[in-house]
Amino acid sequence: MRSQDVVFESGNVRLAGTIMLPDGRGSFPGVVLIGGSGPSDRHNGGFFDILSGHLVASGVAVLAYDKRGAGRSTGRWDTATIDELAADGDAACTALQARAAVAGAVRVLGHSEGGWVAMRLCSRLRPETPVVLNSSSAVSFIDAEQFALTAAGASADAAAAGASILRAMARAADAGADLAHGRRIFARAQSEPWYATVEASGFALDEMTWSVLGSWGLYDPLDDLCKLTSPTLVVLGADDPLVPVEASVARYQSTARNTRRTQELVIFPDADHRLHLPGGGLPSRYLSKLSDWLLQPDG
Repeated sequence: MRSQDVVFESGNVRLAGTIMLPDGRGSFPGVVLIGGSGPSDRHNGGFFDILSGHLVASGVAVLAYDKRGAGRSTGRWDTATIDELAADGDAACTALQARAAVAGAVRVLGHSEGGWVAMRLCSRLRPETPVVLNSSSAVSFIDAEQFALTAAGASADAAAAGASILRAMARAADAGADLAHGRRIFARAQSEPWYATVEASGFALDEMTWSVLGSWGLYDPLDDLCKLTSPTLVVLGADDPLVPVEASVARYQSTARNTRRTQELVIFPDADHRLHLPGGGLPSRYLSKLSDWLLQPDG
């Protein structure tokens, strides 16, 4: 494997990443990896290192980059809008495509929140670009958080109440209210039965969390899915505590029918958000599914 650190521009932000090329001469299909929520860098907690190693060994060129405000990239991730993050992904695709060793148009793989970014990128900026949506929810930010509360042990009623408070805070943040206003909304919930579950998770309503709520709190991927016509591979873990798999599958399937996009949906039993199994390791077919799909001419 040959690797080289690169820097490229997206508007007024400088993004840093690494391009990894298979050994040998010739040209290779390429894929850009888009990381998940928070300050995800090109390694994405080591998960992208595993993916990159397998994909490059299989003959796929890879660009993984630090999200704006993370690693060696400039800017801020907590205030970044989905359109800004999609523009960053577009710039990454251009940077990889410029390599002589990369053949034709590149593909995109988005993990978790990165899948939402990939949906926006491939539905609006790079239509028809083959895309892998890895552990990406097809329901709204609020609905996904409600599911996560339930998965963490809250009752259905308590999770619904928690989602209602979160929605109120997201609307306030989106409207430009300050953190003090958000804390007043949140303080009203301290007697709610779901509050202890949230507190135990380590959640803290600080400036960064408030910024993220303003950027993502009202997001729903439905509109992007209704515009997405790219060849699509959806990969989900059946035991993902962050993604409501059943509701997401229903949306993926219905929007694929409506847009007539070519879509393959794979669910790995017992796998979690990063497709890890309870005993450790990844499902035996997971990595080969990614490389086989990305090596196809049209994804």
